[in-house]
Amino acid sequence: MKITAALISVILLVACNFVSMPINVLTSFSKSFPAGKEPQWSNVAGNYKVNFKINNLKMSATYDSKGNWLETEAPINFSELPATVSLYLENHYKGINVNDAARVTKENGEINYETGIKGKDLVFDITGNFIKEEAEE
Repeated sequence: MKITAALISVILLVACNFVSMPINVLTSFSKSFPAGKEPQWSNVAGNYKVNFKINNLKMSATYDSKGNWLETEAPINFSELPATVSLYLENHYKGINVNDAARVTKENGEINYETGIKGKDLVFDITGNFIKEEAEE
């Protein structure tokens, strides 16, 4: 019965997407996020990124081609960012609106924070130290 339910979930995921997906990637997503709704898949640098919702909260997860989970990105309130992130933004981007904030959990357990600003993502470590700037996906 569990196998049938999982198979139906995978078939529905495939039917809802136009990106050709390896079955192991779809299976990993279904197991990791069984409550994930409205999945939208894309191929990013050879990996597979899925944007989805859980309880109307927009999230994303990234998998490699073998179905190994690489990271999950979940939105957070600005008040949840470490204070050092706010100081960095104030010193380097004073008066510029920050679009969003997210907590990124990596496969190795590392946690980073991202803020979207002026078409790019600023990445910070768990304590709020600036790491790098990336093009916004």
